[in-house]
Amino acid sequence: MLRLACQSDTTLIPFDFELRAPGPTHTINTLELVRQSTPDNFVWLLGSDALMKIHLWYRAVELPDWLSFLVFKRPGFTKIKLPQDFRLVDDVRELQRRPGLLYVSAQPMLDLSATKIRDLRKLGQDIRPFVTAPVCDYIISKHIYEPKDSC
Repeated sequence: MLRLACQSDTTLIPFDFELRAPGPTHTINTLELVRQSTPDNFVWLLGSDALMKIHLWYRAVELPDWLSFLVFKRPGFTKIKLPQDFRLVDDVRELQRRPGLLYVSAQPMLDLSATKIRDLRKLGQDIRPFVTAPVCDYIISKHIYEPKDSC
C-alpha cells in the first residue's frame, strides 16, 4: 500500500526495511542503513503528538546527529516542546542543510490516522477522501479492514 500511495509523486520513495528486518526496528537503525547509500540529510515528518515522545525513542540522544524534523500540529497536541539538542528554525528549507533542526509547519496535520481509516472501513464508511485511489482500490479488492461479518 505504501508503494501505491507514493507512485504519483516521484519525490516519495517507499522504504520497506522494517518489513524485511528481523525483530523490532527503530528509527536510528533505518537511518544507519539508508545512510550507507546516500550522504543526504534526512527530514523526518511527524505529528506534534509523536514529537512529545521523541525522548522515549531508542537511542534518542543520537537523533540530532542523523536527522531534522518537520512537525505538523495534530489536533489536541498544539504545544511544541523542542527535543534535546535540536534547534528550532523558521525556514523549512533549512532542514535540508544539516541534521538537528526542527521546523513547525503552520499547516495543521489532518485529524487522520491509520486507525481512523481502519475504523471507518470496519463501519462500512467511505475511505476515498482519506487515501489515494490506488490504495483504496487495493484495500477494497483485498477485503482489508472489513467488518468481520462481511465476508
